[in-house]
Amino acid sequence: HVDESDDPFFRTLEMIADEAIARGFTGHRVTAGHTCALAAYDDHYARYVIEKVARAEMNIVTNPLSNLMLQGREDKQPIRRGITRVKELLAAGVNVTIGEDNLNDMFNPLGDANMLLTGNILTHAAQMTLPKELEKVYDMITFGAATALGLKNYGIKVGNPADLVIIHAPDTRTALRRIAECQYVIRNGKIVAETAVIHKMI
Repeated sequence: HVDESDDPFFRTLEMIADEAIARGFTGHRVTAGHTCALAAYDDHYARYVIEKVARAEMNIVTNPLSNLMLQGREDKQPIRRGITRVKELLAAGVNVTIGEDNLNDMFNPLGDANMLLTGNILTHAAQMTLPKELEKVYDMITFGAATALGLKNYGIKVGNPADLVIIHAPDTRTALRRIAECQYVIRNGKIVAETAVIHKMI
């Protein structure tokens, strides 16, 4: 929970990256959530910190729903977006994933832990609408999250655990666009939850 502020003088992220490198805690062993102040830094310092974060092989979790709700709240126009520098972090090779932080509480009364909804919001807020960017957003809530959690044998592959969610959508763009229904949840090769989908795909 790092630098959840739109104040450019909140500079804890650099300190954490320094410590991760100094202590040998690389290889996605350190995760920083929010990092909103990174967006408030001037570009020179932001690049400097992002380079350290990449060298430390940290995970960054952006929380677009909470951050859009809370950051820049006292701003007059133009109002800052509040989320971290997602595109620049990704371009530097940093593992960026998506969280929600708040669920149905005073900070986010609309939170419901639906990662497709959260990904949809991030797509708009971070302006990640090109085809490859949409695929990357989907990767952030799947493979990026698995990396941050240290999950091994993740993904659909012979020999991997048969733990998966089947979504009612033909592709990732449609899944994010429609915030598609979760049709099946499979655990250890067995269906543990199922949703009947009766409307037509649009």
